[in-house]
Amino acid sequence: MGLSFAEFVERIQQSEDTASAFDIWLAGLRDLGMNHAILGYVLPGRDPTRDQYFATNYKAEWLSHYEEQGYAQADLTLQRAGQGSGPFAWDQLLQRQELTAVQRRFYGEASELGLKQGISSALTSAPGISAVYSVASEEPDVNCERVLAEIHARTAVLHKVFMDHLAVEMAPAQPLTPREQEVLTQWARGKTAWEISQLLNVSQETVKFHLKNCYTKLGAYGRIAIVKALYLGLITIDPEDIQFT
Repeated sequence: MGLSFAEFVERIQQSEDTASAFDIWLAGLRDLGMNHAILGYVLPGRDPTRDQYFATNYKAEWLSHYEEQGYAQADLTLQRAGQGSGPFAWDQLLQRQELTAVQRRFYGEASELGLKQGISSALTSAPGISAVYSVASEEPDVNCERVLAEIHARTAVLHKVFMDHLAVEMAPAQPLTPREQEVLTQWARGKTAWEISQLLNVSQETVKFHLKNCYTKLGAYGRIAIVKALYLGLITIDPEDIQFT
């Protein structure tokens, strides 16, 4: 007998880190007929095919093959989820599509690996961040519609808990200085080093120096550094203003 929703919420709120929270979520998914799951985070308005995944039990071989084959371009479920249109069952989406040869190969290979039916969705979170998740079943006849609302509700709880854990796990050893925060914010808005130097009345070399310090402290480079800074509340920016690519 699986956990009730209330029991699930209590258990996951007591989790110690992202790994234990993911395991509790996955155990609950299995009770609902789902065997595989992936949870990733993206910048709103960005290409969902460039997600930075934080947790999954998908096989490493499949993830490598997916990337090598460029299947993100054929993955209609990922593209639909990235649009933030709410939870949906895969079969509902695919029944309305005329698949290309590449898409048929992609979904055929996924099915052979046990990703036969599933549910995907985006989850709104902190300003500048959104999450995308997919859960899949090895059973071709699983009734995704029956469990869709329950899975989405549980994943929303996981998402909030994940955000809290990530704020601790991803925190830089050293805080960003006010000037570093200012430079990183302008960088996220798509400003060049020269444009930032003009705004702040400093040299381009100084701007680059501050950016390098940000990357070092955050333990990430470029776009992922911005994602982490947004998660941690180190920079504040309207999602519509994010122009970094």
